[in-house]
Amino acid sequence: MYVKARPLVVCAAALLLAGCGGSGLDSRLTRYHKGEVSLGYPKAWRPPPAANRVVPGANFEVASTSPGNGNEAALDVFTSAPGAAPLDRDVFDFVQISRTQPNFRLLGQRKTTISGRPAYEVTKEYGVPQAGGAPLMIRATDWLTLSSKGSRIDIRVGFVATKYDTSLIKAIKTSITIS
Repeated sequence: MYVKARPLVVCAAALLLAGCGGSGLDSRLTRYHKGEVSLGYPKAWRPPPAANRVVPGANFEVASTSPGNGNEAALDVFTSAPGAAPLDRDVFDFVQISRTQPNFRLLGQRKTTISGRPAYEVTKEYGVPQAGGAPLMIRATDWLTLSSKGSRIDIRVGFVATKYDTSLIKAIKTSITIS
């Protein structure tokens, strides 16, 4: 009996270690993969029309919309050629440039890892001017890292500040792989 049960236990343990045979992607997300970047993004989010892009220079962008309100959240991927500056310097420059945004507040900046590579997670809040009214406050989290080829990668998820979803941010970060 013990001999017959052992292969079943080994098989079950292997399935658990492999994520029960699935991709390990949060059920709210679908996968994007291009070049050195792979990540999950919310299934309901779609690429916006060119005229409505949040960041026209992004390599990839998807956004959440609600009727009459435009984009309430967006995810952007930026990649650039390898540079001479170390990642720490890139992050310092990124935060300094961010400080020029209206109503800027740095909410967090910490070292982390993505795919075993050094990375930074930067969370900030800033205002987007609105015609005749108070600025629309945006809360965004950026993950900045380098690929194995030295490409600079910035993955940004921004929300209208009142809609910021910490659980979704964690799910997206967990899904990121950089080659």
